[in-house]
Amino acid sequence: MSESSLIGLSPQQFAEAFPFHLAIDREMTVRQVGRSLARVLPALTVGSRLLDHLVVEYPPGMDTFDEIVVADMLFILAAPDRSVRLRGQVITVGDGKMALFLASPWLDGPEDMTRLGLTLSDFARHDSVVDILQTIQAQKAALADLRMLAERLASQRAELRKTNEALTTEIADRRRAEANLREREERFETLLASASEAIVISDEKGTILLANARAEAMFGYTRAELTGQPVDVLVPRGVRAAHAGHRTAFIERPHTRPMGGGLILSGLHKGGAILPLEISLSYVETSEGMLVMTFLTDISERQRAAEELRSQRDFAVQVMGAMGQGLTVLDPDLRFEYVNPALGRLLGMDPALLVREPFLRVLDGNSGTLFVDELAEMENGRTVEVEVQVLGANSEALPVLLTCVPWQRDGDAVAVIIVVTNLAERKQIEQAVAWARDRALEASRLKSDFLASVSHEIRTPL
Repeated sequence: MSESSLIGLSPQQFAEAFPFHLAIDREMTVRQVGRSLARVLPALTVGSRLLDHLVVEYPPGMDTFDEIVVADMLFILAAPDRSVRLRGQVITVGDGKMALFLASPWLDGPEDMTRLGLTLSDFARHDSVVDILQTIQAQKAALADLRMLAERLASQRAELRKTNEALTTEIADRRRAEANLREREERFETLLASASEAIVISDEKGTILLANARAEAMFGYTRAELTGQPVDVLVPRGVRAAHAGHRTAFIERPHTRPMGGGLILSGLHKGGAILPLEISLSYVETSEGMLVMTFLTDISERQRAAEELRSQRDFAVQVMGAMGQGLTVLDPDLRFEYVNPALGRLLGMDPALLVREPFLRVLDGNSGTLFVDELAEMENGRTVEVEVQVLGANSEALPVLLTCVPWQRDGDAVAVIIVVTNLAERKQIEQAVAWARDRALEASRLKSDFLASVSHEIRTPL
């Protein structure tokens, strides 16, 4: 049958019309094979036995020619390993001597076409499988597009979820940061309000950004009036140029100047009054530039107290200088800190030369030991008096009375105040008084003796 077809068509025409056809004779020998079937089952060749390569899967139990041609139903043939399955109908040709099986491949899905290496041209043109496959392919393409869209949607949904989670986290972090910032601002405001010093915060250009309540009270402005103003409004007009230079130098070389080591400057009250101020500076670097913190203390009271203290000290110095008695102040190491003129004259030395010299060097003999022993009594704050001898002019030993008063601060002795009384003059007076008393007693005795003698003479006449 290689030259012409049994049904009047050439093999090429028949193979084109029925790529999966199969013709067998009564001995079940293969007489003709379609081109596509021959490619799928290369061992199924003309002259080979059908049942060596294909078995009748349905209807079951048919393995003879007569059984096959009598049955008028759908046939399913399959390779022994079921790698290839065919479905179709059987018709007899050649006066019943031949059976023609017009078949199509049985496919479970488009993937079987790929596995078998089939294309649409391998199917008969009238085969509905082509339409089904085209529909399946269209559906598969649509499903692929749908799957791709679903994957994109899932990916976008996942990205959106991540973005939403990140945004939620960012919002929560921002809210926490804002809450922390508000808390820090409130704490900072509380610290500013409770500060004992006036505080003015300005930027690099000298613009006031913030001032606390103490600064408001000190300068007579409200915070709203100060905010946004140049710091020069708080500086007396006569020194504003110099102040601008100091501010520029500080910005170029910032450093912390602690309170107590600050500058003594002047401030300008809103009413025009000049305020003596002690000023200390600090700074902090921020993302918006440097902030300068100025701490100000009104030292008006301190200056008045210092002036009063100086006045009292000058008065005390005048009094001590005018005293007829000697007076000295010793430090804890018993060295002269102050010597008044009277003590300098008593010792025959310039008071200025005695400062920082040991007090014990002006004591004679064992007076130093006696003095130190008596000072131990001052530990409880008592005033001590002790008679010693000091070396006066020409190294002459002079008896003196030391009245020692402890000078304490916070319970600790910081100095000893000593009043020095010259006992030599008092002893001379005492000696003169004793001599006069003795002369008076002698005169009284002589008077008594004379009166007694006169009385005797009167009572005893001649």
